Amino acid sequence: LAAARFKTRHTEFIVEPSAVALVEQLVWHHDGPFSDSSSIPTYLLSKLTRQHVTVALTGDGGDELFAGYLRFSAALLSERIPWALRATARTLLSGLPAWGGHRGAVRKLQKFAGSAALPLTERFSRWAGVFYDDLPQLLPAYRGNGRAPKPLERLAPYLKACEGASPLTRLLYLNLKTYLLDDLLVKMDRCSMAHALEARSPFLDRELLEYAFSLPDAMKLRWGKTKVMLRRAFADLLPPEIRGRGKMGVGVPLERWFRDDLREFVHDLLLAPDARLKLYLDQRYVRLLIQAHLAGRADHSARLWTLLTFEVWLRNLSLEAAPAAVHAVGTPWPRSSS
Repeated sequence: LAAARFKTRHTEFIVEPSAVALVEQLVWHHDGPFSDSSSIPTYLLSKLTRQHVTVALTGDGGDELFAGYLRFSAALLSERIPWALRATARTLLSGLPAWGGHRGAVRKLQKFAGSAALPLTERFSRWAGVFYDDLPQLLPAYRGNGRAPKPLERLAPYLKACEGASPLTRLLYLNLKTYLLDDLLVKMDRCSMAHALEARSPFLDRELLEYAFSLPDAMKLRWGKTKVMLRRAFADLLPPEIRGRGKMGVGVPLERWFRDDLREFVHDLLLAPDARLKLYLDQRYVRLLIQAHLAGRADHSARLWTLLTFEVWLRNLSLEAAPAAVHAVGTPWPRSSS
């Protein structure tokens, strides 16, 4: 539709399960474990783009400035529902089977209700996180000593900086200072520069960013409709089918891949007798996550991807792993262990 409307040449490519073999390159280019699996298509897209141009524009910032993510709508909606009703919904929905899979309506309602009774900031943080309540189960160092991890502590300076702002503005600011800064921009920078592609983000122009934050909430999010101002601003340019549709993420179907094509890959890497993550994480809990995912009782694909990148990073920290890493990545490996 976009190509027809603007008379441009668009290229389509299909990401196969074998692309997960890129985990070695991705960990190397990110200089550490990285929990966003959308780095897979971003890396491949950058490689494809670099075959044609040396500079490209990205859409990073559009969702962050104009409330494009479902979690913004969900957080504000739950603020309007009485606490007692939210707590009751959580109890009623928790026992239902997740018909339709991870993206089905029941699963989305369960995720919504599971945190809906919590304070706004914690609710939003949980929806955006990977590990949360289960951190003590994952990290033996915290078990039984009364020092449970406190994920919200890191947000304290940002919460203080946006005191007095509207709930939506506070969430946008938190998202800007965490998810955008520590995930999206890092991912795009590493994946594009891995192919010598310069990626620029017009939405993050300083003046535009400041202007967007000065706008009323209703120009960003209104009655569940996201990016209100952008949709209006480009109403005469975009085809209606694109302008009116919902959010389309850049992801890969890890949930299915880890149960089918990559089943043995996940099992063999994370549960190997010489797995490095055993030094830091509870291997029994890791096994439970894998078993629940393979059995279809839960979607732990984000958790498992995070653990995979952590394991690969730990293995490559050792100089003994350098020859294998060079063979897998195809690029010179640092000879220093610093």
